Amino acid sequence: MNITRITDSPELLPSAAAWFEAVWGSPAEGYRQSMEDAAADTGALPQWYLMLGEDHKIIGGCGVTAGELPGRKGLFPFLCALFIEQKHRGKGLSRMLLEYVCADRKRAGEECLYLITELSLYYERFGWSFLENTEGDLPQNLKIYERIL
Repeated sequence: MNITRITDSPELLPSAAAWFEAVWGSPAEGYRQSMEDAAADTGALPQWYLMLGEDHKIIGGCGVTAGELPGRKGLFPFLCALFIEQKHRGKGLSRMLLEYVCADRKRAGEECLYLITELSLYYERFGWSFLENTEGDLPQNLKIYERIL
């Protein structure tokens, strides 16, 4: 397995945008624009991370964005769009990817990361702490987690 940032491998941008679109159902153009922004400034956010299999195909990935939550100033940056292909799950790849991302963001000067999820007890296995449930303008029944870097 190989993990790379889109910043370091901009040639993967078209396939990465298409992969995230297929996985999450959001238009590839939004991913493409965010990845182009990442490729233009190697240290800034957003940043996108790809896990490549032995055949150099994308088998996992995630992003880190600078966006803040409505009504919750100070909660940023956010991990987003974490996904590992089904046939590659159960091999510790999420842990590897998350540790890589956390180390990279720490080197970039971040002190912590946040994420929003509907999952319970998943991210705790990787050192994330439950912060609170979403409320207000955000969808209900989601949880906010943080990871001190």
